[in-house]
Amino acid sequence: MINAAFLIYDRVLFSGVTRPYEILKAVNAMAKMDREGRQLELNLVKIVDEQPQVAGEIPLNIEKNLQNLGHMDWIFIPPGWRNPSYILNKYPQLPRLLKERYDAGTKFIATGTGVYFLAEAGLLDSCPATTHWYFFDDFEKRYPKIELKRQHFITYGHGIYCAGSINALSDLVFHLIGQAFGLKHRQMAERHFEHEVGSSYDLPMFSIGNAAHADETIIEVQEWLRVSCHEEIDIPQMAKKAEMPIRTFTRRFRQALGMTPNQYLQDLRIENGRDLLKTTDLTVQDVAENVGYKDTAYFSRVFKTKVGLTPTDYKKMVRPKLFQLSHDDES
Repeated sequence: MINAAFLIYDRVLFSGVTRPYEILKAVNAMAKMDREGRQLELNLVKIVDEQPQVAGEIPLNIEKNLQNLGHMDWIFIPPGWRNPSYILNKYPQLPRLLKERYDAGTKFIATGTGVYFLAEAGLLDSCPATTHWYFFDDFEKRYPKIELKRQHFITYGHGIYCAGSINALSDLVFHLIGQAFGLKHRQMAERHFEHEVGSSYDLPMFSIGNAAHADETIIEVQEWLRVSCHEEIDIPQMAKKAEMPIRTFTRRFRQALGMTPNQYLQDLRIENGRDLLKTTDLTVQDVAENVGYKDTAYFSRVFKTKVGLTPTDYKKMVRPKLFQLSHDDES
């Protein structure tokens, strides 16, 4: 069970809550239908006893208070409207509460001005972070110890995700689903919500080591696989790259990523194939060869198993139709 909460406060943009909440609720329902053990418990929580006045003055009745919650695995801090100084002054106790949660093992997902709360708590010192572009200069001036990544919409480090916008948060939610529930559920969520939230799943994330684990040797192998996955690669080659015996490498890889090296390589190739089908006019055969499959039929079978659609059907779904005036329409 994953316990997650969305922090609701004055001037919060409720669209920064409803999008990820709906996506996560849908994945939770999928997991229940599949009778899988790992599910989500989602909460909306306030900071003080009075009801928050969210942007747009949407009437809410939030019953739970952050201080009264049990252990939380994830806490989402949505973006707020306008300058965050007012909110920082209104909730002076919040940085301390967030620090206590972080020390207890909670991971944070903050968006836009919501990142300011984590900065005030000192949780982002010497850590990569991003926020809404409008507040870059103010954020950098207030928090000089934080590595502000202006060119990235999403950052990750030390158990904290930061998103610069609500659209980036939607991409990040798909990533979290993949981390928590696996590739199948992430892809199902993408198929249902991709067009509604505008996600491309081309996650523009800056993360420490480019991976959500701390095994530096395995991270180096992941980076090598990322640029070399189109080549013929087997586990002995991976183990040699890691300078480990094959059994040790396989065990370390599974511990770090929760899957075998071959499963990871196959997922990487299929993701590259998805990207090529979405962004190029290559044939399915050309895509298969570009991502490391000599047998197009085998690529198509693996693709359908993992994505739920054939490569051809997937391309029809994700490629936008292009409209142009015919000569007959011109006057």
